[in-house]
Amino acid sequence: MDSFDQKIVQELQRNGRITNAELAEKIGLSQSACLRRTKNLEHSGVIRGYSAIVTKPADDTPLMFVQITLDKQSRENFLRFDEKVRKCSSVLGCYLVTGPFDYLLILRPNDFADFNEIFHQELSALPDVARRISYSVVRTVVGGRDLVS
Repeated sequence: MDSFDQKIVQELQRNGRITNAELAEKIGLSQSACLRRTKNLEHSGVIRGYSAIVTKPADDTPLMFVQITLDKQSRENFLRFDEKVRKCSSVLGCYLVTGPFDYLLILRPNDFADFNEIFHQELSALPDVARRISYSVVRTVVGGRDLVS
């Protein structure tokens, strides 16, 4: 990615509904060059899609995080876990991480009873899991920042 591609990604993260004409003007490219670069970023997987940022009411269940530690850190265990967690519709995000645990999962259940069901049904059915630790977000201090700067 060159500096123009980075600018395209930054602007689209700020406003995914910006028109190609506005985007081209902001980053200093012709409309055709901007559209071609945006399409290339989409086709290469750098841009996987566009979404709306939705704020839930304060009295709703907050975002939940779950740390997963596998019983054995082997290639087979990671591949088996990856395959199964992709099928869990309640998991919004799953990240293989470095540190004292292997995966960080992000969920947004309907309520705590729903989280309890997800935790004990879906997450306990995931293969090769030695430990699951869950956290509930009490308050968002910073969120929604650009990923590329």
